[in-house]
Amino acid sequence: MGRQLNILPENASNILVAAAILTITINPLLYRAGGAMEKWFERATPGFTRWLHRRMEETIGGSSHKAPSSAEHRAIVIGYGPVGQTVARLLRENQIEPTIVELNVQTVQRLRSEGVRAIYGDAMRVETLMEAGITHANALVLSASNIRNGRELVAQAHKLNPRLRVLARTAFLSELSQLKEVGVDAVFSGEGEVAMAMTEYMLRNFGATSEQIDRERDRVRTTLFSAVPTGAGTAH
Repeated sequence: MGRQLNILPENASNILVAAAILTITINPLLYRAGGAMEKWFERATPGFTRWLHRRMEETIGGSSHKAPSSAEHRAIVIGYGPVGQTVARLLRENQIEPTIVELNVQTVQRLRSEGVRAIYGDAMRVETLMEAGITHANALVLSASNIRNGRELVAQAHKLNPRLRVLARTAFLSELSQLKEVGVDAVFSGEGEVAMAMTEYMLRNFGATSEQIDRERDRVRTTLFSAVPTGAGTAH
């Protein structure tokens, strides 16, 4: 179209196709290396990283964040999607104070305006975990299935608080053993939960009794998680 409108020269198509192939090839490599590049940048420019974090706090506005209360039980929830919202609500209803760690500025602003303790930052950073109160927390909840470097995050959290109970969500059953190896107490797999929910729905529609549904649910759970490599332990 660009050539037809005499906007681009004749050889522009070849250049655009070559550029598209090059970027398609490079993008996945850059994405995979993003975490390492970010860590290197933070080590190389710690002052800039702290300045950037302060500027983000100023952008969010309001008092930095609600101070921890004297609640007997506290939990840190990483991520505030549908799962994180539900977990945080249930925690509050059961007298467990949640602290939300989020990278979405608008979400943090909204939570703070509602009186919810929310921290802006990357949970992989020790400073963010300390700001969230990791040393006094009873539990850590990884509510998103795509949290980058989840194993490293759990290992770091256990260094700061060895007594911490960790609950993690993952998309695939194949990831259960890796999370268990770093000390996750309970893993909730999307693949497993969907399989059990579909089984229960089908049985209920076919007129199965509650006892039959419970028995089949247990059987599906055992079958799915027994396929996990040795060392994964019991998962939910």
